[in-house]
Parts: sequence; structure tokens; C-alpha cells
Amino acid sequence: MSDTTNAVNWTPAFKCDLTAGPQAFTHAVEKFREWAPQQKRMEIPLETGWHCITPEIAEQLLIRNRRNRKLRYPDVLRYATQMANGRWKKTGEPVIVNVAGDVEDAGHRLFACYFSGCSFETFVVSDVPNDDELFAFIDNGVSRTGEDTLHSAGLNGMSKDLVAMARRLPPGLVHADRRLSSYLEAARLTQAGDRP
Repeated sequence: MSDTTNAVNWTPAFKCDLTAGPQAFTHAVEKFREWAPQQKRMEIPLETGWHCITPEIAEQLLIRNRRNRKLRYPDVLRYATQMANGRWKKTGEPVIVNVAGDVEDAGHRLFACYFSGCSFETFVVSDVPNDDELFAFIDNGVSRTGEDTLHSAGLNGMSKDLVAMARRLPPGLVHADRRLSSYLEAARLTQAGDRP
């Protein structure tokens, strides 16, 4: 795994306190997206493999994020919270960069890293063919629900009831069993159609 940070005194071009709410987040993202197209694309030596994505690298990757969908504040906040609390998992879901250097997938994760100031480890695929239609084929599978998450943990048969219970719990309440706590927290945060 590599960490390609080379600037010691780097500061982000934009900051956003993610606890300030969705309006502050939306404003910061809009400003970033207005600014990004005028920026020089710095060399980022990311080859296919595991990397530590720092906020500095995230900024450079976000400058390359040409195809943007609407960002969902709750997802960015959830990812940032996981990163800040050391609960980000190396799932293998990659940051996708095409051969032209454009980011095809990872906007929510990259903004979570950038605005939280927390690095995260992830797999990067950096040799995807440049195709203007590619974005339409990314993340268009069946989304995982909270019930799916609990079912995969072996709690099938109880999944629907546990999801309903977990959604009523305050965040972080269940800690006695770390594995169960993780699954319940994922189920609580997962809305129908979103992935944990």
C-alpha cells in the first residue's frame, strides 16, 4: 500500500464542518465544483492496488471527477464518521480512475476524506478504459438494504425486526458485541436502496 503525499505544509482549498449540516455541505461542494475545472491536474502516481488516500490526494482526485451525481450528505457524513473513528473497512470497493486520469467512481468517499481531514485505505483501479458511457454502468446493481446486511451476518429470520429496532436506537448504543454492533449500526444507517 502506498501513500503518495509529498507536500508537508498542504492546506485544503476548501473546508467544511460536516456537523454544520446539509446546507453548509452543499454550499462547499458547489464552490469546490466551480473551482475544480480551472485547476491544474497535478501528477498523482496511483497505480492499480491498495493506497492510503489522504485529504490532499482526495482533493486532486476530486479535481478529476468530471461526471458528478448529486452527493448525498448523510452518506458523506457517515463515511467521514467511520474514517474519523477508525471504523472504515477495506472492502475492496475501488476508486475507479480511467486511463485519461478522470475519476469515474468515489465522489462520496473522496469528499468524506477531504472535508473530514481523515485518510482512508482503499483499492484503486487506475487503468479503466476511457468511455463516455461508463458512468451509466457503475453502481447500478441491486443496492444492499439493512435487512440484507443483517441476513449476511447470519441473523436471517430476525432481519426485518432487527432493522426496525435498530432504526429506533440512538447511534452507537449497542457496544457489548462489536460485530453485532457493527451490523446493527449499518442497518440503522442504511436506508432502503442505499448500501452500508
